[in-house]
Amino acid sequence: MSYPKIFLTILFFALIALGFSYYAQYGLNLAPCPLCLTQRALYFALGALAFIALFVPWKRRLLRLTQVNLLALLLMGAYHTYVEYRQTLCGCSDTSWSLFGLPAPLYSAILCLALLITTQFFLLRKKN
Repeated sequence: MSYPKIFLTILFFALIALGFSYYAQYGLNLAPCPLCLTQRALYFALGALAFIALFVPWKRRLLRLTQVNLLALLLMGAYHTYVEYRQTLCGCSDTSWSLFGLPAPLYSAILCLALLITTQFFLLRKKN
């Protein structure tokens, strides 16, 4: 795998996550809570980093910055899931969307964990 492919993959998943969040808001009429909006902002940053990285020469540094963003998204998704299960602080806990009994923020956290592991293996392989 090359840098452009890894950044295109990250950009693809960021756009999918953003598309789903807007679909949930406007198509399913689920009002986003503050945690949802924070995750959305982090996905915008992730997509922007991946897009910019396609055109600059310092790709390894941007991939490390992307990993920091993925880690923030992972932690936010885990915390958001915890809040939804505890049904406190989050205005969307009553109307939260779920698939197979699992809330959307948990899927976000799992996706970010998978991307974080993938990018780390990529960087380790590129180093050798």
